[in-house]
Parts: sequence; structure tokens; C-alpha cells
Amino acid sequence: MPYGNAQSLEPNEVYAITAYLLTLNDIVTDQDQELNERNLANIRLPNEANFYDDDREKTERAFWNQSACMKDCKPGTPQVTSRARALDVTPDGTSGPKVE
Repeated sequence: MPYGNAQSLEPNEVYAITAYLLTLNDIVTDQDQELNERNLANIRLPNEANFYDDDREKTERAFWNQSACMKDCKPGTPQVTSRARALDVTPDGTSGPKVE
């Protein structure tokens, strides 16, 4: 952030942007509160209970390989024939497996 110029902001600028966004969403209501590395972790988000840790590294690590499987491949050079947005493959929320 900003796009195309990653890691160009100073830490205090990142905290200022974060504080601004939290204020816009009425999560931080004290206009005089200074957001910093000491108090950021104490801020509770309204939807926090619905998030969960990404445990794929623990649960799926056994399936990871250093080299790609290259057997039974379709002959020829791979080609991009369409984009997911054009294929309309994005789930609508009512179909597909339920994730808990």
C-alpha cells in the first residue's frame, strides 16, 4: 500500500489510515484516541467471532509436494481459454459445500 508502491508508508501513517477506517465504521468512537502498536490489538471488531484461523498449513501439509505431478497430462501447451468471471463460476452462496 499504496498500490504499486508497497511498503512506502511509515508505521505511523499506516496506523493513521487504520484509525480513520475504524472511525468511519464507528468501531473507534473516541476522536482523540491515538492508535499505535500497543493498543491496536485491544480493539474488538463487531464480526470478530465469525472469523477463524487459517489452519491449512497444519491440516494440508501432508498433501504438499516439492514437484508438480506431471503424469497423465493432456498433450500440447496449456492455454487460457476464458476467465472465471466470464465463465460465471462464482458460487451464489446457496450451492456448494457448507464450510464450518
